[in-house]
Amino acid sequence: MQKVLRYFTKALEVNKSRGFTLVELLIVIVIIGILAALSTREYSKYIERSNLNTYALPLARDCFIELAEYCAANPGNSSINAVILPAFLGTNSTCDRLNSTDGISTAKGIVKMESGFPNSCNQYGTPNYSRDIVVTLSSASRYKLVCVPRLVEAIGSGQNTSQIKAPECSIQPR
Repeated sequence: MQKVLRYFTKALEVNKSRGFTLVELLIVIVIIGILAALSTREYSKYIERSNLNTYALPLARDCFIELAEYCAANPGNSSINAVILPAFLGTNSTCDRLNSTDGISTAKGIVKMESGFPNSCNQYGTPNYSRDIVVTLSSASRYKLVCVPRLVEAIGSGQNTSQIKAPECSIQPR
């Protein structure tokens, strides 16, 4: 009888739940902490890229349109500068403000054109871009917006003409 009682007592002790040890709980907390640190870092990168798309990209595209309008009205103009462009587009134009030292203030920081502003218009009425246009947002310290102008050459009425298309913009690391 005692053997049977011992057997059932041991069987009950084996099935009894003891809970988690302190070491097991600490391991779970460390794993959760590592995952939280990694996801927070990736989330902040995502926020910077989305802010560039939301605030800088529309301004860069507006500037491309303004420059195309100016060059279409002034083909062959040998100079685009801080005096001529505001006189044509107005002092409050997107290009004028983007290209200024102050930039354009948005809800998420200041948008500025770092480089790539064209210096002249060709004889076909499109801006002469010597390099890609780089636009930055002050709150996005890890990324910049790089816009590549796309010019499409066409042949019309015996002479070459070119027309500007929407720029291809991409977010790149600074």
